[in-house]
Amino acid sequence: MSERIIDKLADRILSLEQPIYIRPNDRFACVSVEETTHFVNDQQNVNTKRITESHVRLLKDWLNQQEEMRPPEQIEPKSLDIYLAQFLLGVRKTVKDASIDNDDIDGQYEPSTMIALHSSIHRYLAWKSYGFNIKDGECFRHSRDVLKAKLSS
Repeated sequence: MSERIIDKLADRILSLEQPIYIRPNDRFACVSVEETTHFVNDQQNVNTKRITESHVRLLKDWLNQQEEMRPPEQIEPKSLDIYLAQFLLGVRKTVKDASIDNDDIDGQYEPSTMIALHSSIHRYLAWKSYGFNIKDGECFRHSRDVLKAKLSS
């Protein structure tokens, strides 16, 4: 594992367009905005990225089924709130996934999965600089209420 980290670090150092310049006895290095973005992206957990991409793909597939071709980050907050409420209430496991769990006849996701799904969408929108917070923004109250009600049912 440490070998993989060293390899990633070496690749990152080689890919820098402008090296970080530090003069002798300088306390601060010159760091570009691009370097800060790359640093954050490199530090994120690979599994978190994978799950987020999977959950967002599920939302995008659902949006396309609703004949909404815009990506979520391009949908105005009021409309996205309604879409999210409908999506969260209606999303089900695939037949294959539901058949693995014999106790789950109607394909409902576990509460923890629903919370993870909501968090993934939130994370994706933050990465895209959406400008509105689906977790506590006033304009996303309805979708949060739907999620809360679904979790308690």
